[in-house]
Amino acid sequence: MMANSSNNGHEELTHRQRRALPCLVSAPSYERGCKLAGIGRRTLTGWLGQATFRRALRDAEGSAYRAALAEVERGMSKAARTLRHLLRSENEGIRLRAAAEMLGVAFKAREVGAIEDRLREIEAKLKITETEK
Repeated sequence: MMANSSNNGHEELTHRQRRALPCLVSAPSYERGCKLAGIGRRTLTGWLGQATFRRALRDAEGSAYRAALAEVERGMSKAARTLRHLLRSENEGIRLRAAAEMLGVAFKAREVGAIEDRLREIEAKLKITETEK
């Protein structure tokens, strides 16, 4: 069965494949996703041999990841406030863990920022080199 052309560029997927995608993406494992979708593991293995299905699954997983990341980003301020509050705990172990976590996050953010800066510089140099050719 061929799908209509309004399926995010996945026109070649069957109705059954399109119906299985959310189950496969939301389940903790493909085995569980197969059960939720009502398909066998061998069916999934066959579908994974199809480039169109693999691409659709990758797209669906990417969408789910971006949605989860957006949810995490929305909670970052609250998490930071919680860590700052824990720095005032009477329990020394809690204060130590909160301080270590805050420092770890700060160092990681600084490291990522430095890598992004270096990448921008490299990309700018590559653009100059490409235009000189």
